[in-house]
Amino acid sequence: MADNKKQRHRWTREDEILSLELYHRLAPKEEIKATNPKIQALAQAFKTTPASIVLKLQNYRSLDKSCPDKGLVNASRLSQEIAAEFMTNRTALFQQADTLKQQYGLDADYRPVARMVGSA
Repeated sequence: MADNKKQRHRWTREDEILSLELYHRLAPKEEIKATNPKIQALAQAFKTTPASIVLKLQNYRSLDKSCPDKGLVNASRLSQEIAAEFMTNRTALFQQADTLKQQYGLDADYRPVARMVGSA
């Protein structure tokens, strides 16, 4: 029988940075739900599910000392490292995320940027 399960997403430092940036862009004004278009776009960029992104954002909520909500405990070591580095330094986080989005060809909302034929 064929295994139709999606392979589990292996989070990289770059993925974590873009996810934390999205967390800051959404919180607290927007709910963290799989139906959010930004969450869906980031999931598509990572080739994972929106639910996976939601879980990651909930992990960041648990690491955010300024957030009264609990979030999901048991964040990965990498999530904890990224949160320690960037949670209170949004300027550096946003600069790093902008660089990554440019490298990966994503717009501000994590959608692929259409490239013109013949452009570098």
